[in-house]
Amino acid sequence: SPALWDWLHIDGLKNVSAKGASLIEQGNLLAKWIATIARTAIEAGAWFIVENPAKSFLWCMDCIRRLHAMDGVVYIGVRFWNCGAGYEKPAFLLSNVRGLWRKFCKKA
Repeated sequence: SPALWDWLHIDGLKNVSAKGASLIEQGNLLAKWIATIARTAIEAGAWFIVENPAKSFLWCMDCIRRLHAMDGVVYIGVRFWNCGAGYEKPAFLLSNVRGLWRKFCKKA
């Protein structure tokens, strides 16, 4: 399938099919919704965790970068095989859970 985002177009490429434009719109709305839910959790004193592949464009989106800039919010790099999974999957977690890396990976 054709690319819909690239590192120079984090909000999505412009010259794509109607289906591609719809997928870009849905993906961007989902990222904003995730950031809104996480901010709401922080304001309510609750915890949140967002997980996505390490090479995801999500981590470069403005709404996620603003979330990361909030007090107590950190990125945690994980490889799922370190946590007992049968596959590697490099990923990032974005969270406000203190000490999450110790809780998530027993081998950390």
